Amino acid sequence: MTTESVIVIGAGIVGTATARALQRSGHAVTLVDSGGRELDLGTPVDATPEQSGGACYFDAPLAGRHARASRELLAQVLRGAGLVNYPIEWWHWSYGDRYWALMTGATSAVYGPVGRDRVAR
Repeated sequence: MTTESVIVIGAGIVGTATARALQRSGHAVTLVDSGGRELDLGTPVDATPEQSGGACYFDAPLAGRHARASRELLAQVLRGAGLVNYPIEWWHWSYGDRYWALMTGATSAVYGPVGRDRVAR
């Protein structure tokens, strides 16, 4: 499979309601081939290590040949855009948050929580 044969379709903006959550918002995508068939990535999104027998880890050998190839393609594209993977979850990629800063050696996160006093009303 080539990079050209993959289409990335945005599925929408998601967010969390908790004040302490590291994930404030994000964007979900579905990877499909040129025929519109969803790519095999080995596990459903949000599968725990227990549910997936460890196949949710990005580098899990148990994910299968096709899933590994799809994950590598996903990584090539997202790393090329500057994102970093949280290796326990193949689907979890970050940019600009504290985890991204830690993994890239950036001096600080690009964005983070904003106090209520700084939110325009």
